[in-house]
Amino acid sequence: EAFPVPTVAVCVGNVVGAGAELAAGCDLRVGGDNLKLGWVGARLGVPVGVARLVPLVGEAVAKELIFTGRVLDADGADALGLLTRRAPAAEAEAAALALASEVAANSPDGLRRLKAIFREFGGSEERVARENSGLEAWQRHGAGLPQG
Repeated sequence: EAFPVPTVAVCVGNVVGAGAELAAGCDLRVGGDNLKLGWVGARLGVPVGVARLVPLVGEAVAKELIFTGRVLDADGADALGLLTRRAPAAEAEAAALALASEVAANSPDGLRRLKAIFREFGGSEERVARENSGLEAWQRHGAGLPQG
């Protein structure tokens, strides 16, 4: 979220847990037809996903996805508006690069200003900082991830 210009994620295969968080933190996402996208932290007791997912799909849908750990295929992710574009898995990176080229053809200063406005209006900096603080406390003082 903090990167000063628009970012594009290539989402192919299993994009779960931290991968889903990384994808959600990007401004635009290109999904391959083999996509499996999910916020599965609840399965391990990891308190993460809310800050980035709620603004993308709304609170009710985010709750269902995070509480259940349900994994979306490309159709499901697309239906929820999580994907900017779709492509066959083997062509997803090229599609993402084409999208990035479209974005990069615009004014660099204008893109930086627009990105800052989106961050400000969306409140992402505060939301993410709060979630990260809770996650760090959980890692330091909670049960932590299962071992073994």
